Amino acid sequence: MYGNSAGTQYVLRYLALTDAPDIDLAIASNSGVYMVPELTSAYPIGMGGLDLKESHVRRYLGRRLILLIGRDDTDTTAPDLPRMDYAIAQGPHRLARGQWYIEHCSQLAHQVGVPFRWKMEVVEGGGAHQLAHFLARRRSSSQLPL
Repeated sequence: MYGNSAGTQYVLRYLALTDAPDIDLAIASNSGVYMVPELTSAYPIGMGGLDLKESHVRRYLGRRLILLIGRDDTDTTAPDLPRMDYAIAQGPHRLARGQWYIEHCSQLAHQVGVPFRWKMEVVEGGGAHQLAHFLARRRSSSQLPL
């Protein structure tokens, strides 16, 4: 399963809020803001208010996920960059927000005792070309399939 930008919002919410029985690996890229896997923050900022339990958070944090982040996604004035307070708290641009999210989720996984199976891949460029760069790098290094 792959999602870019708003598609990343769908992918991450699908992984967090459903059993996602047919998804072995998900790839998400170029998000402007992330839903935090915490029950204390109300949805859509977090997972609170949805009658979920800590087991849902643990399941989410234990999934296989590759978060693609563009090395050049550092534009703080991008017109499509979310500017809500909770988005700005995650970082000034997409690169910083992705780095914050992976670190934040890694710490949460450690706190709840779940093996953290996420990876962050920083790829050249930014925007919608991230998947192409990622796959090209994987092909050239004989790392496919994932």
